Amino acid sequence: MVRQNAIVSQQLAGSRVRTSQEQRFEPPVGGWNTRDSVDDIPPEDAIILENYIPDIGTVKVRPGFIQHCDTGEAGQSIKSLFEYHDADDLDRKMFCAVNGKIYDVSSSTPVLMNLPHTINNDLFDVSMIETEDSNVKARMAWVNGTDDPMIYKTELSPQFQTGAYTFIPFWEGGSVIVASSLVGVSTFKNRMYYWADNSQDFWYTELYSAEGKLTQFPLGATGNYGGKLVAIETWTRDGGSGPDDFIVFFMSSGEAIVYQGSSPEDIYNWSIVGRYEIGEPLDKRAIVKHGGDLLIVTQNGYVFFSDLMPGVEADTGRSKIVGAAREAIRYQTGKFGWEITNFPREQLIIFNVPTQNSFEQHVLNQVTSAWCKFTGIKANTFCVYKNNLYFSSDDGVVYKAFEGRNDAGVPIYSDIQTAWLRPGGTTPKTFVAWKEHYRSTRELNITQEFEVDYGIITGLSYPDPIEEELLYWTNEDNVVSPGTPWSPDPAPGGTPVGPPVLGGILIDPVLWWTRENYVGAEPPPIGWELHWSGVDALVFGEWEFIYGHGSVISMRKKMATFQFYEILAYRVLYETSGRL
Repeated sequence: MVRQNAIVSQQLAGSRVRTSQEQRFEPPVGGWNTRDSVDDIPPEDAIILENYIPDIGTVKVRPGFIQHCDTGEAGQSIKSLFEYHDADDLDRKMFCAVNGKIYDVSSSTPVLMNLPHTINNDLFDVSMIETEDSNVKARMAWVNGTDDPMIYKTELSPQFQTGAYTFIPFWEGGSVIVASSLVGVSTFKNRMYYWADNSQDFWYTELYSAEGKLTQFPLGATGNYGGKLVAIETWTRDGGSGPDDFIVFFMSSGEAIVYQGSSPEDIYNWSIVGRYEIGEPLDKRAIVKHGGDLLIVTQNGYVFFSDLMPGVEADTGRSKIVGAAREAIRYQTGKFGWEITNFPREQLIIFNVPTQNSFEQHVLNQVTSAWCKFTGIKANTFCVYKNNLYFSSDDGVVYKAFEGRNDAGVPIYSDIQTAWLRPGGTTPKTFVAWKEHYRSTRELNITQEFEVDYGIITGLSYPDPIEEELLYWTNEDNVVSPGTPWSPDPAPGGTPVGPPVLGGILIDPVLWWTRENYVGAEPPPIGWELHWSGVDALVFGEWEFIYGHGSVISMRKKMATFQFYEILAYRVLYETSGRL
């Protein structure tokens, strides 16, 4: 509903307000809780938290996304998106694989890369290794289990080459594999480790090499392991690099086998550390290293490897996602898209979760261990490039996430329901009024409902959004004209100008006419003043009259926004003297 402030003021102007008691509650900074029963969810948690980010002291509607690069492969699904960078970080690129091609999508202009052979599978796994020669930059290995592996090199000119491999069996006369069967690759202590599908073996390179001699290590021969090797990842207990570095081999049987050492061929420098039952990983992309931990999506749920270590107390806040995680795994196992991405800039970890027809994201705040859910982002895969987050979809386009306040021109649809709050304890009471303190650039349309004593809140629909605030000009005659300093001067009589132009490059007005993107622009033309249809991010909050009798109360609200929106606190007025 739209807030009716005048009506609220009239309802609360009488003596009933003077006899009411007031209690303040934090917004759901504890995040989305799908673990506890509804009557046990703490007041700082949320029953629903969709397209909000819980943070320290506040809860904010997530940022939006914009188009970054259109490959021109209309209707084609981009399933691989990776960053390349060298040791000194001077050379960074972002590549995507789509429709049998690889594009450099580092900028808004795609560059088609020359490939040494045909690609029949766009689903790649990659890893990088620094070379021993300081004059030779890092190399990036690409494998997909179908085509011959490729090595991306930059020492002469950026190019992809077919990897050259010589397979050395563990036993003399043993069988070897073909290079095209290599389905995964990882780097550990200056060696690359490859594995093929339907095998318990891995193959490792010589030091500082991405190709050349690959020596077999029959992992299955060192223990009674079941299943096949499905992923290899490195793990560092101290979050750095040193003697506490380990390599972890994940089996389809659900076992994680941890080794320590730097050379599998040296029995004095290679030993097993432990075996752990964690459940089968859903995808090799659904494993990520974060500081001194490994995060894995398995058949058993979202696993934090550090929680398995003796003497380590598990973070109970991280387990609040368990209900939603298990439901998603139960119904979506085997689908493409399971992935975990660490986004350090925003201190978030993003779990990409396939749904029946699209994707959603389960998002963990690394600082507070609070969860939320993102919807409206149809991401096949994510990539962090130059500290920014990007994703690809089914339209041949790469998008930049956490940019702007809408989803490529579409409002952000948010949904929130508080925990069941108990102002004044568990005694019956009459709820009189509710106030939400929030910051935004303008008043908003909302629909919301309240319920008491664990009643079900259903039937809420999204309201019409209020359009994004835009800049406009007025002259001394108060004639209005939209535009920017880079457009032609506003014509007499207020004739609207066309899209703004900067240096001869057409700028999308949806991006440039917003308040956020205008910071630092040139002053307006002489005789004109700059205005905004919105306001500065102000604190809003008006009492809203409600009526209900019970022990606990919950609020659910839906919005469709183009604006910044941040919840600061809730206040509840109630009476304990009986029914009104």
